[in-house]
Amino acid sequence: MELEKLTKSQIILLALLVSFVSSITTGVVVISLMEQAPKDITRVVQRTVVKTVEKVTPPEVVTKVIKETVQTPDRTQIVKDSINKITPSVVSIYLGDQFLSKGVAISNSGLVATDAKTLSANAELFTVKTQEDTYEAQVVFTDEEKSIALLLLKGDKVPAPASIYGEKTELGMPVILISGKNGISVSEGIVSELSVGMFKISVSDEVLPGSVVVVDGGAVLGISTQTARVNGPKWFLVGRSLLSAVSQYSSESKQSESEEENTDENSTSTQQNSQTQNDESSQQAASAAEALNSTSTQNP
Repeated sequence: MELEKLTKSQIILLALLVSFVSSITTGVVVISLMEQAPKDITRVVQRTVVKTVEKVTPPEVVTKVIKETVQTPDRTQIVKDSINKITPSVVSIYLGDQFLSKGVAISNSGLVATDAKTLSANAELFTVKTQEDTYEAQVVFTDEEKSIALLLLKGDKVPAPASIYGEKTELGMPVILISGKNGISVSEGIVSELSVGMFKISVSDEVLPGSVVVVDGGAVLGISTQTARVNGPKWFLVGRSLLSAVSQYSSESKQSESEEENTDENSTSTQQNSQTQNDESSQQAASAAEALNSTSTQNP
């Protein structure tokens, strides 16, 4: 074999082959010598080899990977819990058999808020239905500016009141629309636009008058009234407007009760004065009669 004619690759392979053969030969020679050498020398060599290997080999590094699992509530379960919380407070309002609007119970005393525009001004009694009960109700307060009407239910067992969301309404908030003529329908969306005291949501379902929008957890974020729908069918008054309506109704009720008490007191006072005057007149008449009888006796 002529080395001058070998290529670089062949020379490298040849060098590796020679190195491999040399290593094997060296190993065989070492093993043969170790077997023939005295035991004391063998032990010294073994200890030296072990110490050399321990110094060269780095200590074992154990890397522990800690996986932190962040448990986030399932969105489906959040929506389900929110619907279950608000559903007992949502009502449908009828005049006879005619559906008028949706509404929501907002007090333990049986007050229900709805869209005032849908209620007939001539009607005295309305039928209010929950999923379980039916009530008669009458309008006790109306805010014409915001088109909010409060109805007072007749009955001892009234629906549980909904909680009102009192924090700031923000764009992009996830919301749930509660609507539906026949029972209850739900639709998810987000707050897509804001205005003073109002907001718009993006949902696919139809928004009926008096429909409510709730946030995660079931608190009422807003209600559909004519005042809000002037801007579009999917605009809502903020829920705080309902609290304002209840406050005004309570103030007017207290003022009316105070006026009635004053009227009753004035009436009672007038009756007492009239009775006193009648008694005085009777006494005067009796005195006059006695004087007349006395005069007649003196002048037979």
